[in-house]
Amino acid sequence: GDATVACCGSGSWDESFAPAGTFTHVTSGGDHTCALATDGSIQCWGRDRDGRISPPAGTFTQIEAGYDHTCALRADGSIACWGGNEYGQVSAPSGTFTQIAAGRSQTCALRSDSSVDCWGRNDYGQSAAPAGAFVQLSAEGFDACAVRSDQRLQCWGLRVRR
Repeated sequence: GDATVACCGSGSWDESFAPAGTFTHVTSGGDHTCALATDGSIQCWGRDRDGRISPPAGTFTQIEAGYDHTCALRADGSIACWGGNEYGQVSAPSGTFTQIAAGRSQTCALRSDSSVDCWGRNDYGQSAAPAGAFVQLSAEGFDACAVRSDQRLQCWGLRVRR
């Protein structure tokens, strides 16, 4: 209940040593962790490869980590991403968004007009978002799912292709 972060684990990259402060959300990637502070800023720790623990300045409302990258939703609805970019996963599209969801090497976001946009790795179709209006989305590994405005669930990516 005190909004601080506590971590455990091997700590081989200092990923189990949380910073001081109060936070509203925490998210972990492969070897890094980031947290959204109560003032809207972001703090990251762990392995500092490809800038994984170097978030941009600003005020944010949501944060999601993939394996080697992290994306965050700014207070103005734009998206900022940082970290590994082997598949273009930190090349967020412009526009206004209301939610983000990160998979292993891809990220999807819900636009203000209720459409979904995805970017990054796409070898299993995980960045090929379907057309239509959506109200919520989630991503994990090589998959993504979204709830359509009519409450039906639609998924795409590796598990759907099997």
